[in-house]
Amino acid sequence: MDMSGWGLPQLWTLQRPPMLCLGAERDLLIPASSVQASARMLGAEYRELQGLGHAVVLESRWEAAARPILEWLEEKNV
Repeated sequence: MDMSGWGLPQLWTLQRPPMLCLGAERDLLIPASSVQASARMLGAEYRELQGLGHAVVLESRWEAAARPILEWLEEKNV
């Protein structure tokens, strides 16, 4: 039933916390454009990870994914 859309929450009625969506430039499974669309729908900030693929935490440059998260948390005083 949930998959048909009947039981889904109405996002516009919910109070949402600050959110960050990270898209990876070279992600072949979930394109950055899809993550950006999700961010717009959720009212979230969007940042794109340049040169990274889907498994960002397994990449040698994993800090390139961690850094924007830390910066965002500091900006939000979280």
